[in-house]
Amino acid sequence: APEEEIIPDGYNDSLDTCRKLLLIRSWCPDRTVFQARKYIADSLEEKYTEPVIL
Repeated sequence: APEEEIIPDGYNDSLDTCRKLLLIRSWCPDRTVFQARKYIADSLEEKYTEPVIL
């Protein structure tokens, strides 16, 4: 999956999750939701990425 690939030239370590989300959104818009979940898990907590059963 594109969002799991290592970004070349040392950018993988220098970019935060938000900037990686923007890159994935520009490269493959269909994979944005998966990277957004990673961003939410990193920024808030993993529990906010879990589906809610009503």
